[in-house]
Amino acid sequence: MPAGKVYIAVTTGDVNPLSDRATLALPSGRGGAEQGPLSDLDLLTDREKQVLSLLADGPSNRVMARQLGIAERTVKAHLTSLMRKLNIESRLEAALFSNLHRDELPHMDHCPEVLHPEG
Repeated sequence: MPAGKVYIAVTTGDVNPLSDRATLALPSGRGGAEQGPLSDLDLLTDREKQVLSLLADGPSNRVMARQLGIAERTVKAHLTSLMRKLNIESRLEAALFSNLHRDELPHMDHCPEVLHPEG
């Protein structure tokens, strides 16, 4: 196993390399995320939580911007900010974090016409 990487099994049975810092976001026990004095999600603004929630399904910044009614550049700024606050290095780690904490994030209604535009 390469130094500096941690391998975890996610619910789908896949194995994914994560940085050591990302292990703080992993669930413990029987499925609940470990809560310290301050939950990692408490560090995020409501909009950052919305962006993180959408990220779980893997859309592009452009698609998330359309769904939220904001500029693509603003989505990128929110992603940068939330990744810094959560001490996450990559978009993949952020998506994994989002999936692990899906129940704690706001439910975002996905617009089929935005996700799969016609023409």
